[in-house]
Amino acid sequence: MTRTTRAWLLAIMTTLLPALHAQPAFAHTTTASAVAPTTAPVLSVSTERGGVGLLWTAVPEARAYQVFRSADGTWTAPPLARVANRFFHDRTAVSGTTYEYRVAAVNRAGSGPLSNTVSVTPIAPPEGLSTTAGDSQLTLRWLAAAGATSYD
Repeated sequence: MTRTTRAWLLAIMTTLLPALHAQPAFAHTTTASAVAPTTAPVLSVSTERGGVGLLWTAVPEARAYQVFRSADGTWTAPPLARVANRFFHDRTAVSGTTYEYRVAAVNRAGSGPLSNTVSVTPIAPPEGLSTTAGDSQLTLRWLAAAGATSYD
């Protein structure tokens, strides 16, 4: 190694090395340790054409929500669904079967507490709709839907 090369390397080391130690090549910020959500969502339910509609309140720490369903009082894993929004439409619900639902907020640290439990029995819409025109009126007729007590 020549004298010029050594002088050049020494200049680089004395100039650049302190700067490299002061400024890391990548930024790494440390935040407070992540924790699982601490708030339970508040769940509401409605029957909808072709299934059950679920809607719940937002949980600030949530990155997603897990939806759980039970048809016999037994809650099983895995969840029925994992969604990023605050609603879910269960199109697999069978008319006349009573279901219970719960939701939990989740993030990288884990799952939060479960929501309240809601219960619903979806009923299929009536079939065989027919109309008869009359004098200033229209009469509707349909086949009764199993389990229906009224029609809106």
